[in-house]
Amino acid sequence: MRTRLTKIRRDLWSRKVRTLLVSSSIFIGVFGVVTLFSTGELLVNQLEKDIQQDRLAMTRIVLTVSRDTQVDNPAHLATLGALPGVTTVEGRAVYPVYWRLPGDEKFVEGRIAAYSAPLDDLKLEAPRLTKGEFPAAGQQQIAIERRMAEEYGLEIGDPLEVRILTGSEGENGAVNIETFTISGLLFQAYGELSGPGFAEPDKLVFTDYADAQHIAGFSGFNHLYARFVDYKTAEDSLSSFQESIATLTPYVPTFAVSEDPALSPLIENTRDTNQVLLMLAMVALIVSGFLVINVINSIVVEQRRQIGVMKSLGATRWDNFFIFAGIAIMYGLVGVIPGVLLGIPGGYFAAQGLAAQNNTVIDQFAVSPVGVVLGIVVGLAVPFLAAVIPVYNGTRVTILSAMSDFGIQSNYGRGLISRLIARLPLSITLRQALNNVNQKKFRLALTGTTLTIAVGAFMGIFAVFSSLGQVVDDIFGTFGSQVSVNPTEGQSFDDIRAALTSEELEAALQENNLRGIAAVEPGASLAIEIEGYNPPPVTAGPPGIFALGLNTENPDLMNFQLLSGTDWTNDPTLKGVVISSRIADIGDKQAGDDVVIRAGGGRETFKVLGVTNYPFDSLWMPWQDLARLGGLVLDAPTPEDYAMGSTFARVEGYTGSGPDGQTGVLGLTISADDPMSRLLSFTDGAFVEAGQGQAIISAGLAERGDYEVGDSLTISLGEHSGSFTVSGIFQLPTQLPEPHLDDVIGIYWEELAALEGRTVGGTVYSNSISVMLEGSDPSADEVQAVVDQMNEALLAKGITAEFTNWVEFNEVITTFINVFNVILNLAAALIAAVGAIGLLTSLSMSVFERQKEIGVMRSVGATSRAVTLQFLVEGLTIGFASWVIGIPLAYLISQGLIAALPFRDIEIGFPLITLPVGLVGMLIVVTAASLWPSLGAA
Repeated sequence: MRTRLTKIRRDLWSRKVRTLLVSSSIFIGVFGVVTLFSTGELLVNQLEKDIQQDRLAMTRIVLTVSRDTQVDNPAHLATLGALPGVTTVEGRAVYPVYWRLPGDEKFVEGRIAAYSAPLDDLKLEAPRLTKGEFPAAGQQQIAIERRMAEEYGLEIGDPLEVRILTGSEGENGAVNIETFTISGLLFQAYGELSGPGFAEPDKLVFTDYADAQHIAGFSGFNHLYARFVDYKTAEDSLSSFQESIATLTPYVPTFAVSEDPALSPLIENTRDTNQVLLMLAMVALIVSGFLVINVINSIVVEQRRQIGVMKSLGATRWDNFFIFAGIAIMYGLVGVIPGVLLGIPGGYFAAQGLAAQNNTVIDQFAVSPVGVVLGIVVGLAVPFLAAVIPVYNGTRVTILSAMSDFGIQSNYGRGLISRLIARLPLSITLRQALNNVNQKKFRLALTGTTLTIAVGAFMGIFAVFSSLGQVVDDIFGTFGSQVSVNPTEGQSFDDIRAALTSEELEAALQENNLRGIAAVEPGASLAIEIEGYNPPPVTAGPPGIFALGLNTENPDLMNFQLLSGTDWTNDPTLKGVVISSRIADIGDKQAGDDVVIRAGGGRETFKVLGVTNYPFDSLWMPWQDLARLGGLVLDAPTPEDYAMGSTFARVEGYTGSGPDGQTGVLGLTISADDPMSRLLSFTDGAFVEAGQGQAIISAGLAERGDYEVGDSLTISLGEHSGSFTVSGIFQLPTQLPEPHLDDVIGIYWEELAALEGRTVGGTVYSNSISVMLEGSDPSADEVQAVVDQMNEALLAKGITAEFTNWVEFNEVITTFINVFNVILNLAAALIAAVGAIGLLTSLSMSVFERQKEIGVMRSVGATSRAVTLQFLVEGLTIGFASWVIGIPLAYLISQGLIAALPFRDIEIGFPLITLPVGLVGMLIVVTAASLWPSLGAA
């Protein structure tokens, strides 16, 4: 053993640079495997601890409600909780809040979260108390997220000055401020929806609902979370549940999503992304095996005479196998030890750094045993397996062939490819270079394979992310505004526009040298359904179908890339919708077709005006049409005003059991999914039809008044009366509030509103206001500075809103994409580096083998330039061949990346610019790798 180990040790030490190169490539692969696997495992394990599957909501709905609306949240939640299939319903209010430390001048913007139940009694996605106690109602107490405490250095017992947004400013424009004390630290592992995404955890404040309402000045919830008997029921009930909300409560659903608790997106996305990175680390490690093959081949070629000498002294094939396989294993061992030792803390710190993006916290140092074992096994197995074939071939060398040098083989130049090369109109130097490549096909195939994988990976990554960058630019280029203002509650657009175009705001912008406001345009934004169109699941972009309402009189608001049809540029009075290309393709719709759209409790048919190039399920229409369809109206009767028998009227010739002999009247909506129609059980007749003067009556009223289907009733409410025909008789549902009446009449809610003398319609309001700034291409910071001033102007009028800085949002998305791009290209660069080292090694071996040929060339007049060019052409030939073979591989890799990363729903092409970029990159790599051996040959 001592002789063999001494031979291994001295070979490694005598070729220190080679040992360093090979071991470094294995080290990088092992370090990547251990780090990335550990990162993913630590994150997923922590998320699985934080996120309790049985407490995840199956349905989350974003709500809006008209300002100053009187809501009865306990009654509304009880009503919704009694719907078929529903097991739990909870409301939550997440609104802007402004706080500061005593003595500070500027307020810090955050989000205050309050719930329909006490914090310690929440069933769905509740924050966890980590220190202190929950805030007590009416005691001027708040709790804060632990990450907020860490960010601002806050502790339990610290006072915070909170800006009170109830009503407008105090006397003489002074800001209303109250002091609250921090009672506890909470950890919200599930996140809180706010604005276009989740609220930043380091800005979350929690308190009792009544205190939050006093602080933020809101009327009701803006989110509703629900669980059903199972996820299938939740998925199937999403549409009807939204209609129930719009019908039975004063709330208007603006966005809804169903998620399977067993497949939490936060956990699954973390796991999927880590698998992609782990796969790349494994590829880099496997590619390093090709380098081991080349290096061992090089060693065997260099030491043919040593092999012969050792055999002549009695060494067996096993002795030689042990020595050269041992060299390969030592390469692995030298790379594995530091790779594992550095990968362990690397995985922990990487997981800790990525924890914030995954909404979790990793406090304690942890090790992934599976990641360590995987790194060791793969790090040692790859070089050993890679060395088996070249080592086996080396042990077959005979003493005679090892001690003899026969030069060029006798069949040199006789093959088909050799004869084709001889006919090429090239100089003898170039033909000789091509012949040399042809003679060492197996050896150079290994190097070529590595380079093929490298250039294929580079071109595939380049194709995906260059296309993705263009798609993002096109998406944001579609919108002409830089800011969206979403009032937290429905209110008059005129009031908001007056605040945003006031002289005070204009003066503040000028004083701070900020851009002026060019336009303030009303709009609407709602999640909708298109009958007959079931949108496929998405991994990127908003789920479901979004409708955007525009002020069609301003053509600069949208820059449609129309594929067919028209928009409102030439005629802003056109009635209809523009649909995205995705809806058109999947839903088989085109300009001129009709689509039936449902939003909230409304349903209406629209004509498709045009199809625009857009990658998501989106639709555009005049904002007033969308607002009215979705129920975004002020001062108008709504179905929920008349739900559950809250109205009483007189029936001519009949004395009811209600106050003063009146009878309870239900306001009904007309829909196959109408909640009331599902609660009523008919003993005779059928449900009412809209606008037909029909009524349904309870069985008790029919019995005492001796009424039948087809009879006529005269119903009076105040000074108004009307005649209605009985269309059906029903049994009273148990869901009606106390006291239960035996005699109840149901008529269409709009006809009931007419009996009260109310006009159906009201004034539509905008829930998404577009702001266009003066000048072009403002930076994200410039836009944010204007947003801050706009927010102050609205707060001065008692108006709270969420703002979306589209320039900043574009930069966030671009940065997110660029991070993936950099990581993946680093992996491709690593593979290319391994390939370049392999090429350098192969050409160096070729130079060593052909020293006598080089001497003959020099003796017949070959210049150093000719010799250099010959070996340089060999490297370039291998690189060019690798690029050609890598083209189809690049396409496959691009499709694999699209499927693996969260961009699979976006149409991403394979731009032709990818090919010349890949060729240039490959030629640079092989030229750099070929230069050293080429100059050495000269």
